[in-house]
Order: sequence, then C-alpha cells, then structure tokens
Amino acid sequence: MSKEIQDYIDSVQDERRILFLKLHELVFKLFPEVKIKISYQMPFYTTTKGWLFLGYWKQGVSLHVGYLDELDNFRLKHPKIKTGKGSINLKLTDEIPWKDVGLVINKALSTRTSSMRS
Repeated sequence: MSKEIQDYIDSVQDERRILFLKLHELVFKLFPEVKIKISYQMPFYTTTKGWLFLGYWKQGVSLHVGYLDELDNFRLKHPKIKTGKGSINLKLTDEIPWKDVGLVINKALSTRTSSMRS
C-alpha cells in the first residue's frame, strides 16, 4: 500500500477507521486486482471496468459509486441508511448490511458508470 493511502487511513484514529478498513478489505476480497490511488483527496479504487471512492465523513464512511441500478436497489432495501445520488453514507450507528454493500461494490467495480445521474 502506498504511503499516501496509509496516511489517509491513519488520518483518523476513531471508530471510523475500523469501518473504513472493513470496507477496504471487502473491496480487495471481491477484487484482488483492484488498483488504488488518492484522487479528490480520498482513496480511489479502479478496475478495468469500474471505480469507487471510499472516504471519511464526520459520522462514518462514505462509499461513492456514481449512478448504479444496484444503488437504487440498496436504497429501497435500506431506507434508514443515508444515501446520495451516487453514494452510501454509512454511519457508525448503522447496522451495516454487508451482503448488500458487497453487491454495490461488486457492481461499481465491474460496470462502467457515469459519475452521477442528472
């Protein structure tokens, strides 16, 4: 892992770091060949077909994937979890639906997507 990525991860020492590392590990479990670099001041994961960002926010960790049908499915199944047009904002207090988060990650990294829906 690059120093830049490690510095980003280490920039937070509270429970958000634990959640970030679980998401980071899930990305690599699903896509061992994924590439990672810093872009827009947060980790940017890419494959030959797709992309996603992981980033800290004050209440947890956000997963930015752009517009995906799978994100709409996630939103319908988990209305209590905060989402944006192209993101899932996981709070430390959320019960994380790991299987469904994995489905979104899988779709994001295996599908060419636009950055956001208009």
